Amino acid sequence: MSGVIRRDRMDRLLGEINSLPETHREIMVAYYLEHKKYDHIAAEQGITLKTVESRLYRARQWIRNHWKEDEWL
Repeated sequence: MSGVIRRDRMDRLLGEINSLPETHREIMVAYYLEHKKYDHIAAEQGITLKTVESRLYRARQWIRNHWKEDEWL
């Protein structure tokens, strides 16, 4: 894949991430882009580990419902 296409996809991805509700966006960025572990995210945000898990789950559900798969192929 060329660098131009890769940059275009990254720009689109960042735009989509910014469209997530704030609580979802914070968790997704911390976990997927910053590669933080659940316990680190929980400590940073002052929430429980279970809350991190449930917010990630809800964020993934939101993405499935709002992003079109064919746009990413």
